[in-house]
Amino acid sequence: MTMDSSERPEADQPSRPQNPRAYYQPILALDTRIVTGYEVLGRDCGASGARSLGAYFSHPGVSEKAKRELDAFIREQAVREHGRLGRTEKLFINLQPGWLSGGSSGSVDSSVLPMLKLLEQCKVDPSLICIEVTEEDFDGEIECLVGAVREFRRAGCSASPSTTSGAGSATWTGSRISSRICSRWI
Repeated sequence: MTMDSSERPEADQPSRPQNPRAYYQPILALDTRIVTGYEVLGRDCGASGARSLGAYFSHPGVSEKAKRELDAFIREQAVREHGRLGRTEKLFINLQPGWLSGGSSGSVDSSVLPMLKLLEQCKVDPSLICIEVTEEDFDGEIECLVGAVREFRRAGCSASPSTTSGAGSATWTGSRISSRICSRWI
């Protein structure tokens, strides 16, 4: 079978993950060394093991729509499992600032409400959720981002800047996001 040019993936574009799964990185309390929560990460799981989805999410050839859909799938998987198992540890969920601020729609409802409805549907206490705003570039309306964080907090979730270390942290620390909302996090 041959593919026509519209079906052929770009040579430098990563293929869509075949078996995406929520993976959980433990968050340890430094004083007690007890796991107090888990950061939700995405992995593509197959016969050869689990592969990070970082390259897929950071690749400029992957559409924002495809990234959002995959992210929502992984997030939903994690929240459903948390609710089904009756877990009491915190879940740390990374969201890009552009996604939180409603993206191109500019609507806070379009980014916040689906997550809050999912928490309610899965019977997950919002106080167990921490929304981590990632360090990606943000050129949207800062008030929409602040509004999204406010809505999550109003529902009982906490919010914080992503704790990613390295070069990205300098970007985060000096960003206009940081200057406007870091004092409002937790």
